[in-house]
Amino acid sequence: MLVLTRSPSVRVGLVKQQSLHCQFDVDHKAADLTVEWRLQRHGERTTLFSHSSRSGQTKGSGVPLNAIGRGNASLTLPLTKQSSEGTYICLVSVPPLFGSHDITLHIMEPPHVSLNVDSTISLVDRGEQKVVCEAEGYYPLDVEMEWFRESSGGGGGLLPEKLDTVLYSSHRHHQDGTYSLSAFFLLHASLHDSGSKYFCRVSHSSQRMPIRKSFTLIVTEYDSWNAALWLFFGFGSILVMVAILFVMLPRLSSGERLRFTTLCPLPSVIARLSLLMRSPN
Repeated sequence: MLVLTRSPSVRVGLVKQQSLHCQFDVDHKAADLTVEWRLQRHGERTTLFSHSSRSGQTKGSGVPLNAIGRGNASLTLPLTKQSSEGTYICLVSVPPLFGSHDITLHIMEPPHVSLNVDSTISLVDRGEQKVVCEAEGYYPLDVEMEWFRESSGGGGGLLPEKLDTVLYSSHRHHQDGTYSLSAFFLLHASLHDSGSKYFCRVSHSSQRMPIRKSFTLIVTEYDSWNAALWLFFGFGSILVMVAILFVMLPRLSSGERLRFTTLCPLPSVIARLSLLMRSPN
């Protein structure tokens, strides 16, 4: 009897359908054949499928019975999730012969990497900008995030400079079992750094090569003359408005008093009050 597999180690993402290959060959005709699949996870074993040709009894699912007759005991898993990870054991027995193969299933979900800025940032000299690199939806937990600066005048001979002012958020655990992490820093713009390229590098076990997202910094000189001119005009406008109010308020007040006197002459008001006081109740 021969038992073999073409996939002793399998890497698969989340919510994927995966087949675990297991094939056998028996030289006995009408043999007493038993096929089983077990999952070992955290020290516990669970039987996923079993079939006995003698009793005809089948438990579980994932292996077509007509395929077993052709020597194919491959197991098709339902949509993968975090708990699908573990060691799957294919067992085939024809007494007194017995054979098995272990297949290790690793859940690997690559991160989705993004920046909160466009491919080019324009800032004035001494300006500031918070730059965030976000890695989302990855599994397993281990991930490495780094920020680098590549000088515009460095050519091809200088290595990028790793930034040491980077801060990290805490790992965020999502309902589907994946994780997210942020790496950010406060960018201080200077004319010396104009044209420099900044990139975030994310390394994860699901990727052979790190993922890179970058932007280019453009710094313009701070125009102090224009700033002073705008400040002068703004302050001058405020002074003009205050002067107008200072001149107009007394005129408006005198006009209101004149209007009141015209509408209600004082002698007339006094005469009416006297008549009311003299009249009997």
